[in-house]
Amino acid sequence: MGYDVDPATRKYVINNAEAAIVKYIFENYVDGVGYNRILDYLNGMGFKSKYGRPFGKNSLYSILSNEKYIGKFIFNKKLEKDVSGKRNPQWKPREEWIVVDGGLPAIIEEEIFNVVQVKMENNKSRGGRFRAKEIYLISGLITCGECGAAMFGNTRKCGRNKSRYSSYKCSHRANHKGCVNKEIRKEYLDNYVLDELYAKLFSESSIKKLSAMLNDYNRRKTEEADEETKSALTELEEISGKIAVIIKLVSESGISIDTVKDDLKRLEERKHFVEGYLRDIRLKNNVATISEDTIFELICKSKEFVQTRNIAECQNFINSYVEKVIVFSERVEVLFKIHVPDDSNDGITLLKSEGDLNTVKKEYRKVG
Repeated sequence: MGYDVDPATRKYVINNAEAAIVKYIFENYVDGVGYNRILDYLNGMGFKSKYGRPFGKNSLYSILSNEKYIGKFIFNKKLEKDVSGKRNPQWKPREEWIVVDGGLPAIIEEEIFNVVQVKMENNKSRGGRFRAKEIYLISGLITCGECGAAMFGNTRKCGRNKSRYSSYKCSHRANHKGCVNKEIRKEYLDNYVLDELYAKLFSESSIKKLSAMLNDYNRRKTEEADEETKSALTELEEISGKIAVIIKLVSESGISIDTVKDDLKRLEERKHFVEGYLRDIRLKNNVATISEDTIFELICKSKEFVQTRNIAECQNFINSYVEKVIVFSERVEVLFKIHVPDDSNDGITLLKSEGDLNTVKKEYRKVG
């Protein structure tokens, strides 16, 4: 992935389109984005592996651990047959490998590659201890508002009693890149997101409000589109009339077509433009009205899990409702995957919830 073989020289050359995918994988993993989130993006965008298949966790592991991306060509890694001559591939000791530095063009900086190897090793060694016990509800969705880096779930034991402390932490701060944003307890953020999800989407009042708001927006946009369509059709009729007049003039008067070709060309170009404009209006206006029943059906199954704080079940659907959680030093923003009219009522924007971080900590510290 990321390379082709030049048929003339038989050497590796960079495939720029694939290399962009490789860089995306490395950069996001370094920033604390998990495998699932990376896979959601790659497969959601329709990207394929070198073999034309969707990406899986094995694909990511293979890419993230491949030293070719820093320009090292390695061979003599496997013993393909055992002493009896039977095919039995086994890895040879590292000291027997033959490594050619600069053997192919590098795609990833060595510093980034080394950071990735450390993170992968740490995840492997601590995964059995914590991962099965701790669920990070918004992992892969949370971003540091101060530096823009991803935040990741972090569990450690602290104090004399070695009690577990779980938090979300900025990956840049963790990697000593100068971010000042402090970590925040996992329970505070997870509960805040769930409560805002219920308040903004799952309560009966919010369902009615969202339905009315979206339908009002669609109604206004339909009326605007009707006016634009009417105006465009009028202009199209005028253009067609002018073209007909010119053609009639040429055919009846005997004048040369060369004398009117510039006017005819200009009118034809304008006609094509207006016809395309009409098509765009019809496409944009092809939006179904959203009823309260439709919204209710979409969320009723998830509502119960939020109310009962069934975190394991909440994790299964949270990506369907939450676009992003942004944590600043003094506030937290939650962007939901539903568009509503913006403040100007002229366009639409993601539904957003915003809270003071100190207030969030105090509120959920009481709950805890």
